[in-house]
Amino acid sequence: MVGRATLACLMLTGGFLIGLRLHSGDARAVRGPRASSPAYAFPQTGFGGYQWSGGVYQVSSNWRVPTIAPDSTPGAAATWIGAQDIASSRFIQVGVFEQCVAASTFVYRAFWSDANVKFIPQWIGDVQASDLVSASLVRSGRGWTVRLSDPAAKLAFSTAVAYRAGASFSTGEWIQEDPSPSTAASKDVPYPVMSDVTFQRLEVDGQAPRLSVFNALKLTPTGGGVRVPTSVRNDSFTFSAPTGDGAT
Repeated sequence: MVGRATLACLMLTGGFLIGLRLHSGDARAVRGPRASSPAYAFPQTGFGGYQWSGGVYQVSSNWRVPTIAPDSTPGAAATWIGAQDIASSRFIQVGVFEQCVAASTFVYRAFWSDANVKFIPQWIGDVQASDLVSASLVRSGRGWTVRLSDPAAKLAFSTAVAYRAGASFSTGEWIQEDPSPSTAASKDVPYPVMSDVTFQRLEVDGQAPRLSVFNALKLTPTGGGVRVPTSVRNDSFTFSAPTGDGAT
C-alpha cells in the first residue's frame, strides 16, 4: 500500500467563513473557505495521476484550472503537485482547490500544505476556472521553496518552508484528487461535475520524467465516473473515461 497524504477537505457543514465575490456571467465565485478544525484523511480511491519514484528535489508542472459545470451538484476536488517519502510521513504539496458550494456557486483557490501544518491548506489566493497555473516545489538545504503563479489572477507566490531540510523524498506526484472529509470517513466527498485537467510541462529534478502505466493512478471519485490518466506525451497528460475492464 502506497501511503499518500491528502488535501484537508473543508466541508461547508463545518462552519466556513466565506465572503461572496460576484463576477460576470451567471455563475458566482466565492472566496476560499476557512474553518477552525479542518479534517484530513488518507483515502485509497481519491487519487488519479502519476507518481515518479526516485530521489526528489524538484517537481513542477503547468495546468489550467478545471471548470466546474454550472449544473454540478455540490462537491469538492483538488489539483496539485507534490513530493513525499513513501516510507515516512514526509509530504509537501501545492495546487488548486475546486469546490461547488451550490448551484453555480464555486470556490477556486490556490493552496500549499505539508505534514508540519498537519495537511491543513495554507491559502495562497483566489483563482478562476481556465486560469493557467504554474507550480513548483524545490528542495534546498533549508527546506523547500513553494511557488505558484497565475498571471490572470495576478498571483506570483513564493515562500521558503523550513520543512524536513536535508531529509530524503522518494516520490514526485501530479495528482487530481477527490478528498475525504475525515480520517474516519468510509468514502470520499462527492466529486463535482467538471472538466478534465491537463498537466503540462511535467518536470522532476530538472528534467522531464519517464512515466509509464506502472506509474499511473486511476481516480475513482464518489458520485462521478472513473477517470484514468492518459499516456504521457510531450511531457503532458490528461484524464479520460476508461473502457472495457478499466471502466469499473
